[in-house]
Amino acid sequence: YTKVNQFGRHKDPVLKWENWSQPQAFEAANKSFPHLQELVTWNCPKLVEALPNSLTSLVKLSICECPQLAASFLSLPSLCELNLEQCNEQFLARFINLTALARLKIENISNLSYLPKDFTCLVSLERLEVEDCGQLTSLLQEGARLENLSCLKRLAIMKCPQLSWLIDDEDQLPSSLEYLEIEDCTELEKFPNGLEKL
Repeated sequence: YTKVNQFGRHKDPVLKWENWSQPQAFEAANKSFPHLQELVTWNCPKLVEALPNSLTSLVKLSICECPQLAASFLSLPSLCELNLEQCNEQFLARFINLTALARLKIENISNLSYLPKDFTCLVSLERLEVEDCGQLTSLLQEGARLENLSCLKRLAIMKCPQLSWLIDDEDQLPSSLEYLEIEDCTELEKFPNGLEKL
């Protein structure tokens, strides 16, 4: 476990932080924090530069209150847990190779209409939570199939007032699903097929 704290207790530099900086030796070797296992980026409203692109050992990533953060494609093959709160909705589409991801939590992403289609390729995902996404109208992009998440055990969707449908009529809940929570989704028109199998 590695903890990175560049600014200590000083809040102002974090609020003004715009770009990642790293030693030139790391950049030359293309090995930015090669042993880092957990990264938390919180309350950096001006941070726009992409995250380090070689986080091959990263197991847990949390990004909160970083609405300007952009990224090139991020390949995180060891990542097991991803928490995103108050981020740019386009940031979600930049993740690739999340083959080890078991837990995903998405909270308060205001312009998010649906989860990217590639998210149905999360073959190890066991827990998915979506909360307080005011523009979410459907869980997945049209044509994506929730049933492809063959390891999903827990699905929770809360405080998404514009959510009108969960999945396509042709889709069904994963057979592995054990727990389903839908709360404060007042526009939901119907429940998905397969609830009787839970």
